[in-house]
Amino acid sequence: MAIPVKDRATLDVLHGIVVGTDTASVDDPQADAGPDADQRPEPSARTSRDPRPDWPGIERILVHHGLAGLAVARCGRAAEHGLPPPLPDPVRSTLEPHRVRAALEARVRLEALHRARRILRDVGVPSLVFKGAALVLDGTYREAGERAFEDVDLLVRPDDAEAAVRALMAGSFRPWTPWNAERVGWVSAFTLDDPEAPPGLDATVDLHWSSLYGTLRLARSADPDPPWEGADLELGLPSTEAHFALLAGHFLKHLRVIPHLRGLVDLCRLGPRLIDTDTLQSHARLRRSECGLTTMVRALARLWGVAFPTEVITAVGADGTPTAAECRYLGPEALLRAPPAPEGRLHGLVLRWRLGGGAAAALSDIAQVAAPPEAWLRARYPQARVSTPVLRARYALALGRWLVGSGPSPLSPNQDVGGQVRADRDVPAARGDA
Repeated sequence: MAIPVKDRATLDVLHGIVVGTDTASVDDPQADAGPDADQRPEPSARTSRDPRPDWPGIERILVHHGLAGLAVARCGRAAEHGLPPPLPDPVRSTLEPHRVRAALEARVRLEALHRARRILRDVGVPSLVFKGAALVLDGTYREAGERAFEDVDLLVRPDDAEAAVRALMAGSFRPWTPWNAERVGWVSAFTLDDPEAPPGLDATVDLHWSSLYGTLRLARSADPDPPWEGADLELGLPSTEAHFALLAGHFLKHLRVIPHLRGLVDLCRLGPRLIDTDTLQSHARLRRSECGLTTMVRALARLWGVAFPTEVITAVGADGTPTAAECRYLGPEALLRAPPAPEGRLHGLVLRWRLGGGAAAALSDIAQVAAPPEAWLRARYPQARVSTPVLRARYALALGRWLVGSGPSPLSPNQDVGGQVRADRDVPAARGDA
């Protein structure tokens, strides 16, 4: 969807909604207590000669990126504190039904999440929640309607994956594709729907046994997966530092497909809450995403004005001036304006390397993709009783089709050979990315 942003006034409004520059203290009760609270940027002053914001365009962008509920919540909170709301009343009223819908969907999906965790707990399988649902549960967002999410993400340990899937299916969760134990050897997730969701509302659970978004799925998973370190196992929530490192990698990974503005808001909210720099750096190392973490912290602090604690910026090496690539791809004008026409799969991979790893990461990725281990190939094509060279040729053909945009990536879930994705639901194109 091409949604142009034409002027500075429009960009300022969107920037304020994403970062909360004029309502930051009411988003987080602790926001004023930190040593860097005085560094929070003020909204840019406007004069009567400035162009009027493109309110219809702002509405379309907020709805398209699932930020309508966030914008309405910011208006309400600003009014409570005697601050000017970021949107005029007619725009807020237009967005209100989207907030109500997002809140309803969130409640339904959180019910599915709690049911799934109860089932797993009953069979002795610990689980963690991450991404959107976790940020609602841990209070990062005060209201469910502020953070739209299409599914809930659960993490189990690789050794528990088989038991977890079997338990959820026994509990009536419906898988998108047939399950086989070989999946654990080649992919990192399995998707199921909760049939108890009301008609017209999806309640999808993405069950993961790896959260290493910064690496390709061919890479061997860390054991244990990073979010388990320092997690609250009773609540099923990762630490703030672990979650920030995970979400930063997730944002960079998907940037080549679409600006994930909800993920950007997540990072803007979590950034000021980071405390333990050693833990943050440890998680970046475990995820092999130190470069990506530095990139995101520097861009958020210098280009977006997020008030990170000074020690965090120093610890991750983000005190310098943003690079040309960071300005080009991660600044407000880049992410809030309509993206250019897709430039192809290879361009997406180049973007991944420029922002998240450099030449070393590029060479590592190319080596992994070009020559996956035989065990991975056997797990990827479990029904194929053929020689290894034939398997490699089959994989290379699928990879070639993906590179030219004529087929899904052979590295992605829900693309199983011989499996049939749910007939009543399309798999989003973004899920086919390597």
